[in-house]
Amino acid sequence: MYSVGELAQMGNISVRTLQYYDEIGLLKPAAKTDGGNRLYGKNESMKLQQILALKFLGYPLESIKRMLGTMDQTWEETLHHQLQSIKKEQEHLKKMESAIRSILQSMELEEELKWDVVQQLVDLYKENPANIKRYLDNYFTQEEQQFLHHLPHLGDENQEVREWVKLIKEVKANLDKDPSSEVAQSIAKRWMDQVNTMFHDNEELRDKSWNEIKNTHSPMGNYPIDADVIQFIEHAVEELYKQHK
Repeated sequence: MYSVGELAQMGNISVRTLQYYDEIGLLKPAAKTDGGNRLYGKNESMKLQQILALKFLGYPLESIKRMLGTMDQTWEETLHHQLQSIKKEQEHLKKMESAIRSILQSMELEEELKWDVVQQLVDLYKENPANIKRYLDNYFTQEEQQFLHHLPHLGDENQEVREWVKLIKEVKANLDKDPSSEVAQSIAKRWMDQVNTMFHDNEELRDKSWNEIKNTHSPMGNYPIDADVIQFIEHAVEELYKQHK
């Protein structure tokens, strides 16, 4: 027989944890001493191993208690169900990671935490994928959608996103400049160079995507770019094309 301290040491858990398992009826001692101290046998030791293994696999204690009692599913069915739950949780955590990164990038872009922008970003991540797919199907071919899927997006951790954040910040800092000025033309050229590189000079898809960026009601997952930034870029790019005709 093992004392509560010995079993706790074997399972690398605290004595209080074993006491709690006893309180909730998850792992009862085999016997007690005359002084009321808990004693555990080999069966309890084996059951503790099962509890700790299932806990590691993500099962809550209430589920473990039911599983080690009477189950209405086989172990294989239960584990498959848990695997699917873990995959869903991983997807959710991945979304959370991207959302937090998006907010950090927006803070760099805005140079402050803007809660209206945070809310818009959170709403984008909460958007039903089926709604986005239906919307995309109305405006883009399957081939175009596949291409768009691989473009850099806010929330991604790559150099392209960092370059876009840097460039948009530069636009914001120069909104008062004339579109034909040297500064505005330098920005416009770098903007179009990045855009054309990103879209592999596919002008049709580039223009369709730009229209979606300007559409504040689009569920595509675009960063909410201020109207004055869009206006500055369009005027500066228009002037750029005039100068190169």
